[in-house]
Amino acid sequence: MLPAPFAVRPSVTVELQPDLLVARDEDLTEAYLPTAPVLAVEVLSPSTKLHDLNSKKAFYERLGVPSYWVIDPLEPRLTVFELDDGEYRTLGKFTGPEAFDAASPFPVRVVPSELIGRRRGC
Repeated sequence: MLPAPFAVRPSVTVELQPDLLVARDEDLTEAYLPTAPVLAVEVLSPSTKLHDLNSKKAFYERLGVPSYWVIDPLEPRLTVFELDDGEYRTLGKFTGPEAFDAASPFPVRVVPSELIGRRRGC
């Protein structure tokens, strides 16, 4: 599991940096990941929301990333996409205290409201 700015670089002309990626040890180099991660995670912000939900999602889909998770810290919400026959299908949207129990790429429970911690002024 690696945070940004670790790059996914499948070719010399294409590079993206997910906010968090999960990859197999044997796929990693010292500087970048030359193949699809098993999971890419993006945290939405007003300036990146459209890019994360459209361009990056399409890139990860074409690259064959099995799982793509998008976290919206303002909701808080987790949207889970899973690759199915080469296309992403929405596995679910989990909001606030609603837990998502992932089976892949490894078993983990994610609770969106616990990801953001306490907000200032609350």
